[in-house]
Amino acid sequence: MSRTGTAMPLGMRFWLKVDKKKHPNGCWEWKGCEGHGYGYFGMYVGDKWKRVKAANVSWELFRNQDWNGISTIPEGQLLRHTCDNPICVRPDHLILGTKADNWHDCIRAGHNYRPHGEETWGAKLTWEKVREIRNLYASRGGPYRKGRVSERSLAKQFGVSRIAIRKVLSHQTWKENYK
Repeated sequence: MSRTGTAMPLGMRFWLKVDKKKHPNGCWEWKGCEGHGYGYFGMYVGDKWKRVKAANVSWELFRNQDWNGISTIPEGQLLRHTCDNPICVRPDHLILGTKADNWHDCIRAGHNYRPHGEETWGAKLTWEKVREIRNLYASRGGPYRKGRVSERSLAKQFGVSRIAIRKVLSHQTWKENYK
């Protein structure tokens, strides 16, 4: 698109990509480019073409129709969706907050789950094997005594790396409180 005076105004171009039809919670959904679950809008910021989050553009246009692409969101702040819909661009569904506020929103919405232990994709060990590794290592007199089972031999026995065994033994991975 040219940058001449005949180009479609930024606001008009933006709102053409928004679906304001009845969404169950009243959201106005972005129908343009998406990535990582969020909507993005291409525009010039200064002399450079940039991809900007659609919610940020909506926020700025709602507050200033002649917005020039320079963000007015205070440093250290970001936009949060009160509707828990990341492609929503309805200005009254957007509020300012910190990363910590956003993280708390994620926890409340149940989006912060990360698999641990056996639930992790590609896990080679199970809780039963982890406990066996720890018991074998502890029952042989510890790391500085004769007759101990080495990390290397445990790694070979259980089909994982020596580093994986070391992390299991030091409780860096496979922490009991995750179970």
